[in-house]
Amino acid sequence: MNINIKIPEECSTLTDVRAEIDRIDRSIVNLMSERFEYVKEVVKYRVSGSKSEYDHTRYLNMLNERAQWANEAGLNGEAIKNVFKLMVDYFIEEQKLIANK
Repeated sequence: MNINIKIPEECSTLTDVRAEIDRIDRSIVNLMSERFEYVKEVVKYRVSGSKSEYDHTRYLNMLNERAQWANEAGLNGEAIKNVFKLMVDYFIEEQKLIANK
């Protein structure tokens, strides 16, 4: 673990900036992996063939909420919504594979 984290203004070289971006990206990947562990747990609570198998309304609400969070953080909400859509669609496909085992 890098305990010498530099805030953007403390970076003095492109190498410093890239190292911090890599550190953040690794954290994002680790958080996605942690999220996936919870996603896999969802399979235990789904009833095959029922509405609870896939709640499209919740999916759309979740994506819109992430877009709102992004907008509030000064990011492009639609772009971040697309990132979450890609991630969640991948996780849904993985859930299907787990459920069919």
